[in-house]
Amino acid sequence: MSGPNSSDRETLRSRAVHQERWAFGFGLLVGFGLVIEYWQEIIACFTEGKWPSVPLVGGFLVTLGVFGEVWFGRLALKTADDISERADSDVAQANASAKRAEQAAAEANLKSIELEARLADRHLSEQQELSIGYELSAFTGRKLKVWVMNDAETRRFAEELVPGFERAGLDIEQELFGPNEACPGIVLSASSFDDEFANAIEAALKKVGIPTVGWIRTSPAGEVGLRIGTK
Repeated sequence: MSGPNSSDRETLRSRAVHQERWAFGFGLLVGFGLVIEYWQEIIACFTEGKWPSVPLVGGFLVTLGVFGEVWFGRLALKTADDISERADSDVAQANASAKRAEQAAAEANLKSIELEARLADRHLSEQQELSIGYELSAFTGRKLKVWVMNDAETRRFAEELVPGFERAGLDIEQELFGPNEACPGIVLSASSFDDEFANAIEAALKKVGIPTVGWIRTSPAGEVGLRIGTK
């Protein structure tokens, strides 16, 4: 069973404050009643130097006890409010700490996923392969030189990528290059940065989520190549 919410707590606190005020008022009534009842005797104690009677002393003690009860009840109420506010503050701090911990865990999980993605082998789906073939179908018969970095992961990726070019009817010439020529990512080579065929290859790859990392200008006019490097 859950405890009272903040609205209920404010209502209870307001009610307690009103009850405290009523108690203080009734205490005043007791005091005034004592003064009225023993007024003459009180005056005589001061003017004639008489000792107060037992009933007057008892009434005084009763009045003092009533006011003491009201006063310490007020202190108890204030202490209860302080405890409640401190508890609320502790709960708020605990919730904030839990939220920070949850956010840190989510960020760590995201970084872990990103790291796994960076370390995982590259793969091309059949749908991506078909998309590349369709986007480059207007260039059927064009020659494309493909250099593939001679490492296991890059060779496997090239085996999935090259069939997409073949679906477009491109004339593929493939060659391996060694570790001393290693380069990351996919680099295009063309005699001009405005080459329509090279730009179409870049757009087709980008459409399936394979970005190129740069261009290399080659001397023979019309020659277009693709260098597939490490991940």
